[in-house]
Amino acid sequence: MSQNHSPKEVIQQADPRCDSCGYVLPSQTASTGLRCGLDYFKSSYIMRKFQLMQHFPEVHDYNACESWDNELVTQELKGGFSLTVPRTGDFAA
Repeated sequence: MSQNHSPKEVIQQADPRCDSCGYVLPSQTASTGLRCGLDYFKSSYIMRKFQLMQHFPEVHDYNACESWDNELVTQELKGGFSLTVPRTGDFAA
């Protein structure tokens, strides 16, 4: 009797560090090169244009706050714009 086993996929969670957070913003003006973008993504799309990068706190790549999220920010925080890219294997043959 043969058993039909499908290969198991190992899902690796990112370490909760600011450099792997969905809210992180790269910044040339930050000494660490990173800024927290949580407030940026919470603001309305039009207000984002008027916010200077220096108003967002600098973060380090070795720690994370309680708002850390490894996913991209949700649609509500993005201002309603979206881009969906199908994963490999999602296409019908």
